[in-house]
Amino acid sequence: MITRLALALLIALGGSAGADLGRGAAPHSASRTAGTGEVLDVDDLAEIEALLDARVEAILASDVDALALTRSPSAATSLVEADSRTIRGATLLGLDLYSEELAYPVVDLSPPGSPGPVLAVMRTHRISAIDATDHVGYVYLTFVLEGGEWSIAADDALTELGLYGDRALWELADVEVVRGERSVVVGTVARTRLVEVGGLLDEALVRFDREWTRPWVGRVAVMVPSDLAEVERLLRPTVDVSKFVAFTTLDALLVRVDSGTDTSDRGWNVVAPRIVLQESNFGRRSKERQIEVFVHELAHVASVQSSGPMTPLWMHEGLADWVTAERPTTGSDGDAVVFPDLHLFRTGSVSQIGSVYDQASRTMAQLAGSFGVDTPITLFEAVGSAHLVPGTSDRVLADTVADLLGVDISDLAGR
Repeated sequence: MITRLALALLIALGGSAGADLGRGAAPHSASRTAGTGEVLDVDDLAEIEALLDARVEAILASDVDALALTRSPSAATSLVEADSRTIRGATLLGLDLYSEELAYPVVDLSPPGSPGPVLAVMRTHRISAIDATDHVGYVYLTFVLEGGEWSIAADDALTELGLYGDRALWELADVEVVRGERSVVVGTVARTRLVEVGGLLDEALVRFDREWTRPWVGRVAVMVPSDLAEVERLLRPTVDVSKFVAFTTLDALLVRVDSGTDTSDRGWNVVAPRIVLQESNFGRRSKERQIEVFVHELAHVASVQSSGPMTPLWMHEGLADWVTAERPTTGSDGDAVVFPDLHLFRTGSVSQIGSVYDQASRTMAQLAGSFGVDTPITLFEAVGSAHLVPGTSDRVLADTVADLLGVDISDLAGR
């Protein structure tokens, strides 16, 4: 499973990608004790927030010199390089929105010996003509007070603890960008390959639109790292990504109902997803298989708005594979409906992962055959809309099956 709080998953060598939800912001807190013994009072926080505002202005204006003024003269090389690439990426992609804000409550995370407080900074962006919602990530910046002025000294103080922060591909390496009418492809591979990937994606979009029966944003951003090491740097996974072909980041931002930012009654907002290719596997497949992989990933992109923290992973994967297979309807013929073994999605061998993806797709086909062709999507939406309640996702699924289909889930599994 991906180490980020909001999960980005997978597509197995024969299958595809999934999602976990989680990540949030909490109420404002006026002060916190810094690791250096200082106290971050309201004035300190206001000055740091003004510093972050200056960084945002510099990035959106492509002003390298102004951005440099927000850093300490002794700033870490990793921060300097990331800042340079952030400006270049913002220019190449044409961001409609970019922001950096302290994540509240402000908690000093600095390790012993830190020159100043290490604070979580929430970074938000939208890619022009692609994103309908914000893409959100966090970095952990070291702030230092020098000559009465706050500046930023590092972005890597917590790496030994496994907290690397969320960096976009264009901040980790120099990239090329290829735009289509409904897509943007960003990568570190040759531009000719990015153009080829864009063409495959265009074909997949046409095929996907024939199968998907719900409204969706209709646009997508695809990241193409050149090798396995870049995929790992981008996603910071805790699964062996060498087993997989592509990933879709499916994140949820938890929001306060009283904050004025919640756009639903669920308590979370889904952020803009990204498709990430594992090119060393993806590129070796036939053209047809690459298009199928994209169709599968597009199903994740389209369905994420209807998912929720209680949606089982097998439903994500089964729905995507079922859509890719052109929504088959298989009569159960009295056979038991098998609900897949969740842990195999993460820990199985390549063949086990492929088998469990196939099973998840068959389960969706059985539900479609027994209860109507729209049942897999309708059930997915109903489970996704469930609020956090006592019990497991299995219990939520069982209750939803009973309410929606009028049957006991044990009867389905036991026939």
